[in-house]
Amino acid sequence: MDVAVGAIDGTSHEIYKPKEHQEMYYSGHRKFHCLHSQVIIDNTGMIRHVESGFYGHQNDAQHYRLMTRIPDELPFPHTCFLLGDKIYPNGFPILSPYSHYSWETTDAVADDLIGITENTGHSLSTQ
Repeated sequence: MDVAVGAIDGTSHEIYKPKEHQEMYYSGHRKFHCLHSQVIIDNTGMIRHVESGFYGHQNDAQHYRLMTRIPDELPFPHTCFLLGDKIYPNGFPILSPYSHYSWETTDAVADDLIGITENTGHSLSTQ
């Protein structure tokens, strides 16, 4: 049986409008200039991995393709998966699309943890 051991999601960080290459940083979805981060949380809600600095005009699936290979960074058995929303590719190590009701709960936890970390300035250490 496959087991979900965490979740992956992206978050946007609004930035001032850059003087050069503005189109690279502008998110038409968010309607502001930004950088994105991909965050992986485990099943206890602990942040396990963060990669930041992705351009604002890209989506989560594009960021995922640019990330460090997750199994190399966070090794776990092939029977374990991360939950991802429908924009992520469905295949090891991500189980997608996850049912809308259940994903909203997981997504809210990830968003809450990201928001707490951003608002308090705490380190995103995986220790």
